Amino acid sequence: MTQDHNSALAAAAKAVLGPIGCVRKGKSRTWVADHGWWAGLIEFQPSSWSKGTYLNVGAAWLWHEQDYWSFDDGAGQSGPRVAGFQEARSGGDFRDKARGLAEIAKRELLALRARHCSLEATAKYLASRHDEGIWADYHCGVAAGLTGQRAVAEERFAAVLVAAPVAPWMEELQVRTRELVGLLGSADMFRAAVEGIILRTRGLRKLPALADIWATHARESPEE
Repeated sequence: MTQDHNSALAAAAKAVLGPIGCVRKGKSRTWVADHGWWAGLIEFQPSSWSKGTYLNVGAAWLWHEQDYWSFDDGAGQSGPRVAGFQEARSGGDFRDKARGLAEIAKRELLALRARHCSLEATAKYLASRHDEGIWADYHCGVAAGLTGQRAVAEERFAAVLVAAPVAPWMEELQVRTRELVGLLGSADMFRAAVEGIILRTRGLRKLPALADIWATHARESPEE
């Protein structure tokens, strides 16, 4: 029996990604793996022109308040795209393609988990990346501050603050950055401030309450 390509993607993702802690966001084609202070993000992205899907995978940091999801560390070579467009042909069976894409998503998510297995690992990784823009500097500064690397945090936060604020979101980011810079002298106060940001972000993105947001393993939870 031929299966609708959306249903085929949902079934494949549930079978392959569900067992490793991924949860579907409502009825969308996006799946999230909750790691407390970050999340693995998997998107079976539709096309505006044809039936089928692209595949995007990446990590989303939760230490900046926003109610939408973004790929902050893409699993692909130059962003989150890890598979090109897979067309769902009329009258064809999309199940094999859907399963193959789900397996790719699983592989890439597991690689992200290995890359970001701890705050220290993430801080080291982010510090190795330069000239990638204001968001990269902010994320690196936060990770460095959380792991006691004050000099690195100050350097990367300074890069955020010297950027010309050409949009309201940049002004807001710089206000938050100044607040965090002022807390770098106290590891406990800095960590508490970032934890508050993460908790608010989790609320905005409707993630469940956790006893410990600093644990890095994915939580298994029922499909929404």
